[in-house]
Amino acid sequence: MAIQSTKKGIEKIIEILLYGIAFAIPIHELTAHVLILSATALSFVHTALPGEIRWRKSPLQWPVLLFIFSGLLSIWNAPDKAYSIYNYGATVIPYGMVYFLIVGFIHGERQRRNLMYIFLAGALCVACYGFYQYSHLTDISAFDWVDEEKFPLLKRRMYSTLHNPNLFAAYLLMIIGFVSAFVVGTRHSSHRYLFGALLIIFLICLALTYSRGAWISVLVMIAYYGF
Repeated sequence: MAIQSTKKGIEKIIEILLYGIAFAIPIHELTAHVLILSATALSFVHTALPGEIRWRKSPLQWPVLLFIFSGLLSIWNAPDKAYSIYNYGATVIPYGMVYFLIVGFIHGERQRRNLMYIFLAGALCVACYGFYQYSHLTDISAFDWVDEEKFPLLKRRMYSTLHNPNLFAAYLLMIIGFVSAFVVGTRHSSHRYLFGALLIIFLICLALTYSRGAWISVLVMIAYYGF
């Protein structure tokens, strides 16, 4: 009985840590990694204790594992293997682990809703900071992602907490796809207006990154939802 109570307590802590991870990933990478490491360690403790094992199968587990494995193979021909190993260990492994933690420890509708709302709250904070940052930028020529020869008149690009406008655009594409599904799929008009407002905010942010490749993805997304 004590063991089951301990396992329940661990499950609750992991749930809270996953909420923190969903909020922190785009805002502060170190904090997100500490939370991921903590949740992973607790999940191993949970698995080692007698009783139900929370590692479950899901339809996407094999594509996720294939992605993780292909990332490992890509290190083989990398020009800078040391940096590639570091980058793989700091991004692919932790975020792959987040997927399996969510599958294992987020199940009920309440948990899924909480995770979704916290995830969107983090995205909204990133967008708000992006607007603040953009309004206070005077010159971006010092950044290494600026090509002054091709774009001499470009003095501002929104990058928010992700340090690079193209990375921020890639993040926004994920958020826009996520929010668009709710705009199209929800049956409640109030929810549609709310998600629609969020969608407009994220689209404005995407426009201010001046990332041309991202808009190709948006057009593909529009075509998908249109048909």
